[in-house]
Amino acid sequence: MPNLNYLPGSVTGPLMADAVAYAEELLRLRNPHFQFDREYLEHERAHHGGIPELQWFAGESQTWYRLTRFLNMGGVYDPPIQESMIYAGADRRTEYTLPWALSMPNIGDGCGSTLAPFARVTCAPPYEETREINDSDLLCFDCRTEAVRPAIVVWINRRAVNVPPVLEQFTDRVAENFGAFLGMLGPEPRP
Repeated sequence: MPNLNYLPGSVTGPLMADAVAYAEELLRLRNPHFQFDREYLEHERAHHGGIPELQWFAGESQTWYRLTRFLNMGGVYDPPIQESMIYAGADRRTEYTLPWALSMPNIGDGCGSTLAPFARVTCAPPYEETREINDSDLLCFDCRTEAVRPAIVVWINRRAVNVPPVLEQFTDRVAENFGAFLGMLGPEPRP
């Protein structure tokens, strides 16, 4: 697994077995055959919910994306609290959980049975995290097949609004699996 140099303090705390079980249970409500890619779980055990320094990758469309944070599965957050941009006194890491992503409009009602989100991304300059978390684009496992190591796609929120759930209209394929995706991450966009 490549060393992505995680930003200090960005890892949320230990990945708890009960949080993984709960996340899989939620995802199986939408897709009964879902199981996490083993390489993804290995990554999350070491860097649960973290922000890597190597954040840039391109989709098949040649669009550049910036990975702003891996989603966490909840649990105990390591101190100190990271102040929320939205809710005074709240820890912002609670805003970037898998259950939160599954509750987003268009994921929950449009493609939840075929996509399993695992990270937040931006795809428009200045590539900064937005205050409004419901405007997020998400990196997802493409669960249209029962593959043990599913393909990775970016779910583009603004394209998914008010359209029938035809994935090709609002996703951009990125990599054949999680391991290949990690190998694509770089420090800046490349021409």
